[in-house]
Amino acid sequence: MSKRALRQRGGVPPVILCCDNVNSNGDTLRQAVIDLAALKGDDLLAAWIETNVQFPDTMVDRIVPTATPDDIADACRLLGGIEDRAPISAEPWFQWVIGEFDGPRPRWVAHPGTKFVSDVGVFERAKLQMLNGTHMLLAYVGALANLNTVSEAASDDALGRIAARFMRNEQTADVSLDTDELDRYTVDLMQRFRNPGIVHEVTRIGRNGSAKMASRIVQPMRSNIETGRPVDGAVLLIASWIRWFALHEQDEFDIALTDPRAETLRGLCADARDDHKAQAEAFLAMEEVFGAPLPDHGKQVEAIASMLRRLTEESVPELLRTIAH
Repeated sequence: MSKRALRQRGGVPPVILCCDNVNSNGDTLRQAVIDLAALKGDDLLAAWIETNVQFPDTMVDRIVPTATPDDIADACRLLGGIEDRAPISAEPWFQWVIGEFDGPRPRWVAHPGTKFVSDVGVFERAKLQMLNGTHMLLAYVGALANLNTVSEAASDDALGRIAARFMRNEQTADVSLDTDELDRYTVDLMQRFRNPGIVHEVTRIGRNGSAKMASRIVQPMRSNIETGRPVDGAVLLIASWIRWFALHEQDEFDIALTDPRAETLRGLCADARDDHKAQAEAFLAMEEVFGAPLPDHGKQVEAIASMLRRLTEESVPELLRTIAH
């Protein structure tokens, strides 16, 4: 039944749930639906939707890698020979976080993957920092250690320990969940990352780092510095990211770089070739990537420059084994 018919007959208004990961997706969809009704000239319907229809915010947490030829073949087999040109495979683990709303709800409360919460934003931050941020660490550091996928990187004894420590000790900054829930999410995420059935190439995860750095890495890093917590993992991540561009600029890196600022970042490495401190200073000076200067900015530059030097001069796998202990 259409919303217009519901309004006219006095039926129970629907509750509209999003199944995407746009921030504040409920508010965004709500405004789009109201605007559409108004654009069609039905101001009464638009006003009724604004007053009566609920659009809770939601968040989906599930790793969905790019389809492989094997996925396409599996889909065709499972569909009895029908070709699916856009098959989707996903990990077994999933979570659908749904904001509270008034009225009856589907019988999903007992399902372990569904959570009704008062603030979806808390879970969005946890996912952005703990999942997405740690993905970036595994990608940038893993590539330097000749580990080609997130699964390989997370399964590496040294890098896996570094990633878990980074996730739990640094990436939980300002995530308002209790200790037990943060511990469980860390264990679950590392197990998910190690799943060999999910082929997430580090080159894909490492794309567009300059657009992701501020929200996923620098924001929790800034909070950790301000409160005196360690930022060793963030320093390693940023130094590894800079190292990607330095190697690429010298034609010593086989990995393709996809970034909206790739030319600029390669240029910074060329201008400061072999000067690790100058490279660190130049990258961190890009406020469009890192935001305002970090607290104790000079100390952070020195730490990143030192790690860059070690990534350049030492065997990366051996360096990781040293850091992991």
